[in-house]
Amino acid sequence: AVVENSHDGITFTDERGTITYRSPAFFAINGFDMTERVGHDGFEMIHPEDLARVRETWARMLSEPGGVQTAEYRARHKDGTWRWLDTSARNLLTNPNVRAVVVTTRDITERKRAYAERESLQAQLAQSQKIEAVGRLAGGVAHDFNNMLSVILGFAELALAETDDGHPLRDDLCEIRRAAERSVDLTRQLLAFARQQPVTPRAVDLNSAVQDMLSMLRRLIGENITLTWRPGDGLPTILIDPSQIDQILANLCVNARDAIGGVGRVTIDTAVVALDEASAASRPGAKVGTYVCLSVCDSGRGMSEDVIAHIFEPFFTTKGVGKGTGLGLATVYGVVTQNGGFIDVQSREGEGSCFTIYLPVPVAGISEPSAPVATDSGSGVRGTVLLVEDERAVLALTQRVLEHLGYRVIPAHSPTVALALAEAHASEIVLLMTDVIMPEMNGRELAAAVRARLPHVRCLFTSGYTADVIADHGVLEEGTLLLRKPWTKQALESKVRQAIGGEPPPAGTTTM
Repeated sequence: AVVENSHDGITFTDERGTITYRSPAFFAINGFDMTERVGHDGFEMIHPEDLARVRETWARMLSEPGGVQTAEYRARHKDGTWRWLDTSARNLLTNPNVRAVVVTTRDITERKRAYAERESLQAQLAQSQKIEAVGRLAGGVAHDFNNMLSVILGFAELALAETDDGHPLRDDLCEIRRAAERSVDLTRQLLAFARQQPVTPRAVDLNSAVQDMLSMLRRLIGENITLTWRPGDGLPTILIDPSQIDQILANLCVNARDAIGGVGRVTIDTAVVALDEASAASRPGAKVGTYVCLSVCDSGRGMSEDVIAHIFEPFFTTKGVGKGTGLGLATVYGVVTQNGGFIDVQSREGEGSCFTIYLPVPVAGISEPSAPVATDSGSGVRGTVLLVEDERAVLALTQRVLEHLGYRVIPAHSPTVALALAEAHASEIVLLMTDVIMPEMNGRELAAAVRARLPHVRCLFTSGYTADVIADHGVLEEGTLLLRKPWTKQALESKVRQAIGGEPPPAGTTTM
């Protein structure tokens, strides 16, 4: 009676594993009643991948009278599915009252599933924390590196302006400038990964954005690869900086081209997908809501699970030396995350890869920003600039370029000095040009303090990255004027002219 009313399944077998008795509980465990499997080999229903291990455990149990061994393995249910079982087998073959192996079995399928889900969530959290930490490091490195690049580019341009075409140093200076410009592209990719690149989101029709890129993408992947474009119907607009769509497509298509390495195909699809709680829970980084999906699939060599676990880390690459920076997919990850989306990757070695980008559809409607105010394109309005920069080399360079452009410059290497100079030259200053990240106070706090004293002064921020002091996750606030480091002489002149000569940007307008 105890055996037949136990919630655990109890089986008697001979030494070969042939079943001689099964308790009623097995009906709930694997769908078979008491008599259906009697006389059958108990090993027949064990998963092939677990069979050898279970047989080894069985042999150890038989080697000792009264011996006990436990095992966890998958067994086939009557409905054809696999269930995880936890078993304990005791060798009572020499016991005259039993003369059998007694196996106690419990279904642990749900426990295994819950454990796997917990392990998956912990792995996702660890990966997210690692990427977040690398992102902060990358953003800080890019910020400092941009300061140095500003000095290199700026002084190279000043030196080039002083040399004629036949000067023996001109070619060397041009090489310095080209190397610095290539380095600028690397820092911008790092900032994209770190979600610190300044962006201006607006309403975008994803199908139109992809269509506009097709010609460029076909040139990018080459004639050996067939590009198929399959736009979805009824896509709502999304809120994103259009240049970021270009970044996503270009990087994914280059990645696909390199994975193919010859003749193959790339397919681009779009669709709209609504995720409920169950669907969102199964996708790392997903939330309940409606998404516009962009898929880029290729017929390349595919990836192993180990490779997939690292593909979004900066500088991770499976390409040969000199054939990739390892920043392409890291850039895509940063762009998608910055816009509140997530990425799903499906790939197997030898079977190609498919990257699906999920970009959220705003719950509220999207209002188009007002058109930017036109600025003076003539000789520009000259005036006095209060220049604040804690990096002295950048301060000296910026002062020199501004003075070369005809502006009077009052330099300050700290916010405290800047506030004192603002008081002393209140009637002269027309523009505050300040770095964002500084000791004592940040650029936004300094701008507020200066404008409290001098309401007429316009503000221009400079930074190698945006940070939360002037932006939310890299999205610039309305009306913010930002000059990104490293800048060129032309960019500096244009931005200062806009700040001094133009009207303040209207609500809804952000300029960079």
